[in-house]
Amino acid sequence: MTLRDRDIKLGNILIETGSDVPHARVIDVGCDALVRKGYYYYYSGTVLKDPPEWFMFREYKASPTSVWQLGALLCDLLDHKCSFTTPMYLDEGFKINSNPSIDCQDFLQMCLSKDPERRATLEQLQLHPWLR
Repeated sequence: MTLRDRDIKLGNILIETGSDVPHARVIDVGCDALVRKGYYYYYSGTVLKDPPEWFMFREYKASPTSVWQLGALLCDLLDHKCSFTTPMYLDEGFKINSNPSIDCQDFLQMCLSKDPERRATLEQLQLHPWLR
């Protein structure tokens, strides 16, 4: 089994710059959980970054939640004036105070689909043109 972090946010990302290629590291793994098939019915992490399915149904799956949190993290990285929160997103939609590229906007939309079944997978995101 693999571990999945349930608290991906700016404060839990460390950028390692000591080598030729920088690496991003997720730290503070206190909210990690073993990945399993099916739903989780207990959430541990930053409440305002929870996926919509947790807010609406009090259940979630591991991979779609990781993708949601990556989208929320990217929003925070792109817009330092306004912190992304799921309730605000559900009420007001996607608003950002920068001008991201079309590929970046597409990447964000793939991450922030309200329906977890329509949200991109981590594997699909790896192949996205914005990351190339």
